[in-house]
Amino acid sequence: MPIRWNTTLAEIERGILLQNAITFWVNTLPDGLRGKKRAAAVRKQAKLYIDPKGWQFLENLVEVLAPFKEFTSSLSQKKVPTLPQLLSLYKHLENHLSSCRLDVRFSAPNLQKALSMALAKHDKHMQILLKKKFPLLAAVLHPSIRLKYFE
Repeated sequence: MPIRWNTTLAEIERGILLQNAITFWVNTLPDGLRGKKRAAAVRKQAKLYIDPKGWQFLENLVEVLAPFKEFTSSLSQKKVPTLPQLLSLYKHLENHLSSCRLDVRFSAPNLQKALSMALAKHDKHMQILLKKKFPLLAAVLHPSIRLKYFE
């Protein structure tokens, strides 16, 4: 079964929540061991260790992905029309990704590359969405949105 992005996000959020326990566990892996078992534990420790920069990267990643989680939750509601929300959610996502690209906290090269790719994918889908008349009509006809989105 393929792993979905929101499952990975949940795992990262849980890992951050348990950061102190994970760090303690990794740091104490070789304690009390000798010989081959200790050597194996040290190798495992080196593989599992996350330095402070790594933890910071994960926290930044969660911050970047938070609107995607909100977007998914908004569009996954039952008994609620979601089509009228589509344009405003896309615009919110575009603003978020653009501001993250300019934020120094997200300057890690891999994160910058991911943000650039996400914006390119977003632009592609936004262009497709804008060519369709139903999302626009749904937004204009929805009583709580109407023309507010376009002002």
